[in-house]
Amino acid sequence: MIELHPAVVHFPIALITIAALFGAMSLFTKKELFKQIAFWNLLLGVIGGIAAVLTGLIEEQNLTHNDEIHQVLVKHKFTGFGILILSFALLTWIWVRKNRIGKGEYITWVLFLVIGTAAVFYQGFLGGKMVFEQGAGVKPIEQYREHGGDSTKPHSHSNLGHDHGSAKDATSPDKTKPQHDHSTTPHEHTNKQDTSKKQDSVQSRDKKKALKDMKY
Repeated sequence: MIELHPAVVHFPIALITIAALFGAMSLFTKKELFKQIAFWNLLLGVIGGIAAVLTGLIEEQNLTHNDEIHQVLVKHKFTGFGILILSFALLTWIWVRKNRIGKGEYITWVLFLVIGTAAVFYQGFLGGKMVFEQGAGVKPIEQYREHGGDSTKPHSHSNLGHDHGSAKDATSPDKTKPQHDHSTTPHEHTNKQDTSKKQDSVQSRDKKKALKDMKY
């Protein structure tokens, strides 16, 4: 899948939105500059819209998708065509009537430009829904579908060929670690301690006796 469409679509979104913003601002001020900014941004937005539609059509041919994505994809495609046609019509309108447009006609033009901007945001919502909610164009998801998987189903390790046969049972002891030996009973342990104490006591008495003999 070509990665050009996601990069291109941001330009017409921004440019058409700026055109509508300055067009609306020009209704409340007598500055001719705002009208010029709206016109040139709309012109660039139409150029960017053509690029967005063309790259979108190209990527549609290589897009791996299911029925759920296809429904959104159809809306996304025809909404894109509608925005491009409306933007081109508004550009031609203001270009032809630029020097003779009246106030009422200009207000109508700005109103349609704002409607077109609302459609642009809806178009962005559809594109984001396909990618972020349904995984359209995401390579791992596409590879999963190509191998017969369905992203709408719960994740299954068996379908992906994971081998967990070598995994150890969490309840089984780890044979690689030394095991503590509890074979000696408490009674035997106590007897060993008593014997050790007696031996220490005998050795201590012998030492004291030897020291006493040395003095004499």
